[in-house]
Amino acid sequence: MKRNESLRTFEGAVAIVTGGASGIGRALAEALARRGARVVVADLQAELAEEAAARIRANGGQATAEELDVTDFPATNRLVENLFQTGGRLDYIFNNAGIGIIGETGHRGVAAEPTVAVERRRRFGLQRFKTPAGRPRRLNLSLEP
Repeated sequence: MKRNESLRTFEGAVAIVTGGASGIGRALAEALARRGARVVVADLQAELAEEAAARIRANGGQATAEELDVTDFPATNRLVENLFQTGGRLDYIFNNAGIGIIGETGHRGVAAEPTVAVERRRRFGLQRFKTPAGRPRRLNLSLEP
């Protein structure tokens, strides 16, 4: 299959990718940076987030790492406030952070409570912010059935 290099660019855009330290989130952060975005790799795993951001920078992209628990609304407030102070804008929010449960999902009970909290709160923690030009574009990524 021929690769389409004429895909949309994100030149000059600023994007937050939650859960950006590994997996789909990391791949997304790297792809956005290759297309010109300045990426904030936000993740609860601070060391892995910094590794992901360092790799992006090593490949010529712009990235910073931020430790973030998406269920902590004051932390999301601080992240966005700091972003506006340093970059002046926020164009995209990719809500990718999540927790998975291995095994039968029919017996969720107490073990699933952290998963439910993350899935509910991650969607709202960053979505309530407005930029001078209006709300940033958002994409909620989820593995829910």
